[in-house]
Amino acid sequence: MTDEFNPDMYELNNEEYNSFIKLLKGKETSEIELYLPAGLWEHLWSEEVYGDENSGTYVKVEAPVGKPAVFFKKGSKHGEDLKKSLSF
Repeated sequence: MTDEFNPDMYELNNEEYNSFIKLLKGKETSEIELYLPAGLWEHLWSEEVYGDENSGTYVKVEAPVGKPAVFFKKGSKHGEDLKKSLSF
């Protein structure tokens, strides 16, 4: 299955295809799983890099209240601007 046809990806990505955000709603756990398309993606809060350059992948991360699962393409201007706005 290619990234173009993965329904999980379309549910999570923004129109610019540069970042992903997924929120927990009414769950008792703070761990969340989401799909990232092919490429290297940086997790906003931990700055850890996830993904595979050749194929999409599912990842699990902590997403406690106030820190949703936010990813952006590694090295993207969008991501750097976001980190600056949050005083990283």
